[in-house]
Amino acid sequence: MPTILNKQGLTSLPKIPLAEVHLHAEYNQLSEIPDSIGSLVNLNRLYLRNNKIKILSKEIGNLKKLQLLLLGNNQIDNLPLEIGNLTSLTQLRIENNKLSDLPSEIGLLTNLTHLFLENNQLNYLPEEIKKLTKLVHLSINGNNLKLPEDYAPNNPKKTIEYILQHQDNLSAKNSLITDKAYYFINASKENITENYKKLVKDFSILNSIEFIPIISEEEINKDTNIVFIICPIDAHTDTSLLNKIAKQCKKMGKRFFIFIQDQFIETDFNSANLDNWNTFQKTKALVNKDFSNEFNPFSSYEELNNLTFEALKQHKPNIKLEKLTLENIGHFDNLEITFDDEITCLIGENGSGKSTILKSIALAIIGGNHKNIQESAKRSFLKILGFDNDKFTYQNGLIKLDYTIDGKENSNEIILVPNDNGNDINFSATNESKIIYNNYNLKSLVIGFPQERGIDNNSNSNFIQSKNTQPHINDLIPLINGSDEFRLRSFSDWIANLYFDSIKKNEGGDSSYSERVLIETVFSVISNITKKEIKFKTVTKVAPPDVWVFTNDAPNGIPLSLISQGFRMMIGWIGHLMQRFVDTFPLSNPISAFQENAIVIIDEVDISMHPLWQVSFIEILREIFPKTQFICSTHDPLIIGGLLKSQVRIFNETDGNINVFEPDIDPKGLGVAGILTSEFFGLPSILDKKTLEDLQEKRRLQILFKDDKLDDDQKKKLIVLEDKLEKYGFTKYQRDPLYQKFIFAFMQREELKKNPINSVEKGIQDKIMVDILDEILNEERKS
Repeated sequence: MPTILNKQGLTSLPKIPLAEVHLHAEYNQLSEIPDSIGSLVNLNRLYLRNNKIKILSKEIGNLKKLQLLLLGNNQIDNLPLEIGNLTSLTQLRIENNKLSDLPSEIGLLTNLTHLFLENNQLNYLPEEIKKLTKLVHLSINGNNLKLPEDYAPNNPKKTIEYILQHQDNLSAKNSLITDKAYYFINASKENITENYKKLVKDFSILNSIEFIPIISEEEINKDTNIVFIICPIDAHTDTSLLNKIAKQCKKMGKRFFIFIQDQFIETDFNSANLDNWNTFQKTKALVNKDFSNEFNPFSSYEELNNLTFEALKQHKPNIKLEKLTLENIGHFDNLEITFDDEITCLIGENGSGKSTILKSIALAIIGGNHKNIQESAKRSFLKILGFDNDKFTYQNGLIKLDYTIDGKENSNEIILVPNDNGNDINFSATNESKIIYNNYNLKSLVIGFPQERGIDNNSNSNFIQSKNTQPHINDLIPLINGSDEFRLRSFSDWIANLYFDSIKKNEGGDSSYSERVLIETVFSVISNITKKEIKFKTVTKVAPPDVWVFTNDAPNGIPLSLISQGFRMMIGWIGHLMQRFVDTFPLSNPISAFQENAIVIIDEVDISMHPLWQVSFIEILREIFPKTQFICSTHDPLIIGGLLKSQVRIFNETDGNINVFEPDIDPKGLGVAGILTSEFFGLPSILDKKTLEDLQEKRRLQILFKDDKLDDDQKKKLIVLEDKLEKYGFTKYQRDPLYQKFIFAFMQREELKKNPINSVEKGIQDKIMVDILDEILNEERKS
C-alpha cells in the first residue's frame, strides 16, 4: 500500500515505513526534505508537489530505485549534486520553483524521458544535458533562456541544441568569485572553537578560499570584504565583542552574516557550552532584533556550510578603478588619467577624446574579442599615423587599467595590433582580467551608458531582451559600440514582471508587497530627479509591455512610450540601472540593493536633461547609490557645480595634442558664471560677443581718457558706449578706485588678454595679476 499524506497540513514528514515504494505528500506545508528520506531505499515514486520546500537533502541520492520524482510548485533554488545518483529516474518534475542553475550531474540521468523545468530562473544549461538522449519531453519555457521560435516540448533535442548554441559559455555558477573572507567565532570553550575552526579550514580547502580570523573590531578595515560571525551555543569571554564587530561592519559598509546555532548538533552536547546558555539566548534575541537582515540560524554543520557557500557565491567584491594609461589610442599619443573613488567627471570640447576614455575603460575590463562588439567600434580605438596611396597607416596601441578588488591591486593590459589596413584588429591581453569570471560574467556590477541611449521602439519585433541577472559583459558592450537600443524596453519588461508577480502573490494569499514597493521606489527616484511626479499606474499588456504611469500632465494615465523624449531617455537608463542593481544583488533587500558597490560609466550624462534636473542630479545619484563609483563626461557647468577639483578632469587641445589635467580650484561654490569663465570651460565672459567687445572698447577708451589722449570722436564714442552699457546694468564709473586702477593696469598687459590654455599659463597670469596688485597697493601706501 502506498503512503498517502496529501492535504494534511504537514510541516514535517512523519515516520515512513522503510519498505515503502510509493510516497505521496502533496499540498502540505513542508519546507524541507529531511535526511531520513535517504533510508527509504525501496522508493520508486515520490510525490512532493505543492509544498514550500526550499532544501532538498543530498540523502535523496540514496534512492537508486526511484523512477518518478515530482517536486513542482515549491521554492527549491538548487539541486544537490547527488541528484546524479538517481540513474533509474525516468520522470523529473521541478517546474515552478526557483532554480537558478542545474548541476552538471543532471547528465547522469540517462534514463530520463520527461523533464519539466518551466517557470524557474535558469540562466544557462550545462553541456552535460546533451547526454539525456532518451528525453521525449522537455518543458523549459518561463526561464531566462533563449528558445527557438518554434519551441515545442516534444522536441527536446532541438531545444537543447538551440539553447546551448545561443547561450554564453558559462561555467558552473557555483564557482566562487572571491578568494578571501573573514570570520569570528563567538565562543570561549576550547573544544567548540577548535571544532568550528576545523569546519572553516575544511571549507577553505574544499573551495580554495582563504579565511582570515578576526579577534577584534579594529581588524575590520577598507580591505575587509565579507565577514562571517559564527555563534555556537556558547559565548565569547568578551560578551560585547560580537555587537562591536557587527556594528563596525555596518559602519564601514562591509557585508556580514551572523550564523547562529539553532539546536544541539551533537547528541553528547559537545557542541554546546551549557554554562553560557542564558548568555547565548540573550545574544540570539539581540542579534535577531538588531541585525535581523544578517541573522541566519543553522541546525547542522552541512547547513552552515551551505549558508556560507551561498553567501560567498552571491558576494560581489568591491572594485575600484584607479588609473587608465593609453598609448597610441584615438587622439592620444600618451595619456594617464586617475579616477576619484566616488565620482570623476570629464569636461572638454567635442572631439577632445572624452568618449575614448570611457570606452577604453570598458574595453580594458572585458577585452576586445567578443562577437557583439562592432567592427567600427573596434577601429575607433586605432590611432591614425598617416594617409598614403588611398590607405591609412595605423600604430599599435596599448590600454592599461589599474584597479583594486577588495583593496588588492590589479591591472589589465590590452595591446591593439591593426592588420590589413585596419580591417582586422588583433586584441591581445597580456594578463587575465581579474574582473571577469566564467568568460562572460563580471565579479561585480560595472555598467556603461553611451551617448545614444534610452529611445527604443516597443513594436520592434526583433527585440531580444537580455536575460542576464548576474553582472555581464553585455552591461558594457553598448558603451563600447556607442549605442543602446533597448534598455527602456528591458526596464518596461522588468516593471511588468514585478507587477504581475505582485498580483500572483496577492491571489495566492501572500500579504507581502515587496514588488509593488520596489516599483514605487523606482518611480519615486525618477520623480525626484525630474522634479515632476511620475507614478506607476498599471500594465495593460505583456508582449510588448505596455506600462502606464500618472503624470501632472496626464492625471488619468499615459503609456510610458508616449511621454516626452527627455523623460523616456532618463527613465530608460536610470530605471535600467536600478533594475541591474536589484538583479545583481539578490541577497539584499531590493530597496537596499542600491547601496551595494558598483561602477557606473556614463557618456554625456547631461543629454536631454533639463537644467532644473542638472542642478541636483549628481547629489541625488550619490544619495541613492552611495557606494557606486561614477565616471562620466559632460558639457554642462550645472553638472559639476557641486564637485571638488579632485573629481574633475579637464580636456584641452594645444597644438594638436590633447592634455588632461586636474583643475587648480574646486568648481563647488563658483556658480555657473564662475565655472564658465574659469579654466573648466575657458569662456572669456558669459556675455554675448558684441557686449563683451563694447566693454573692452570702453575700458580702452577710459585708459586713453585718463592719460588725456582722446580726440573728439573718441570722446563721443566713449559717451555713447557708457550710456549704452549703463542701460544693460554696467555703471559709468567704478565706486572702488583701487579696482578701477587694477582694470586699467590689466588692460595694458598683453599677456592677460588671452585665455590660459593650461595650468602653467594660468600660473603665469596669476603672478602678473599679483604683481599688479602689489604695485597698486604700494603706491597707495606712499601717497
